[in-house]
Amino acid sequence: MKIPFRIALASLALGVLGPSCGCAATTEHSDESNEALGSACCTTAPALVTLDPSARSPIVTVSDGDLTTTVTAQQKRGSTRATLPRCSGKWYWEVTINAVPGSPYSYPVIGVGTADAPLDGDYIGAYANGWAYFPANAERMHNAVAGGWGPYGQSAGVGDTIGVALDIDAHTLTFYKNGVSMGAAYKDLPSGVALYPMVGAADMYLSATTRFSAPFAYAPPAGFSAYGGVAPTTWDEAHKGAMISLSPAKAGASDVQQQVRGATRATRSKSSGKWYWEITIESVPGSPYSYPVMGVGTAAAPLQGDYIGAYANGWAYFPANAEWMHDAVAGGWGPYGQSAGVGDVIGVALDIDDHTLAFYKNGVSMGVAYRDIPSGTPLHPMLGCADMYFTASARFAAPFKYPAPVGFAAFDGTVASCH
Repeated sequence: MKIPFRIALASLALGVLGPSCGCAATTEHSDESNEALGSACCTTAPALVTLDPSARSPIVTVSDGDLTTTVTAQQKRGSTRATLPRCSGKWYWEVTINAVPGSPYSYPVIGVGTADAPLDGDYIGAYANGWAYFPANAERMHNAVAGGWGPYGQSAGVGDTIGVALDIDAHTLTFYKNGVSMGAAYKDLPSGVALYPMVGAADMYLSATTRFSAPFAYAPPAGFSAYGGVAPTTWDEAHKGAMISLSPAKAGASDVQQQVRGATRATRSKSSGKWYWEITIESVPGSPYSYPVMGVGTAAAPLQGDYIGAYANGWAYFPANAEWMHDAVAGGWGPYGQSAGVGDVIGVALDIDDHTLAFYKNGVSMGVAYRDIPSGTPLHPMLGCADMYFTASARFAAPFKYPAPVGFAAFDGTVASCH
């Protein structure tokens, strides 16, 4: 569906050069990395990178582990950007175009911008501080208000994956459609200036999921590194029950059937330390209710045919009934905490060293549910169903909805930022 692209008549004098790239990093201890990132965060890729929920237009929703961008308004312009910019090197990431709920279409604008690129009121590439590709119209846009726009590559739509190859050292930005290069869109990118990946809207609605880390849908071009060096913890597509569906970025999970039992588990496990994550209970389409089971389990915990905590290899909380469940088939279950439902955020505090597991409802502790958590055994966060439908999404990295308990680190342990 071809749509007209409106170029703004107003102009705004904005310099192309944003801040130089000085970097700071915070490191939370994890099984995967204890490295202090320091100034290397701009030139290497050890950091967990997502879209930044604090750097976005009000019309933009960032969800699904902060990797999916959604805009449902029309005749509005705005964007979001990544949590981490780069100022040198060769970097690759992908943006998959999703259907907007209620529509078979989606119209994202994809590109890069400096820290000065506007997040609200205009689109990426409107001014000299942004470089963009508009898939719906097969157009490139850089300082478009001054005439800097024109045809580029091919059109793309729902289901297509756009690869972005940013070579700051060679001053080029190239886009790929489903693994095939469309040629260099730009050969004038500045070096030594922090550039952010960006996704946004130009008068049309959109949904798109960004992947900064491997595995990608398509192989990066030779010599290019994944923009984010640490893949975020998500629910594991390879380890879930057949009834469980995952969201595009795999932060959300759902089951729309009843009288079935199963679960999914996270892509990472922990065997020591004090870890925190959150699960938000969401409504199931067509129903105001949702009945997830959440907790932790070993690699042997069943994913199909039974619920988390049915056996001795799982420790669970069932919010709908305010119950704990550990080896429930042998009688290991009982009342715990409070009931919780749609809209509630359940914090999970796993202290493997102290053998405890506690749950929080909307930031308030419900007390220790378990004091027999094994140490030295890899434990996975788990989410699933027990005869009832559910939808819920997890956040394994900061920023959380509520502060983590004192002494607990985000389950995803390394986050860096440049400024």
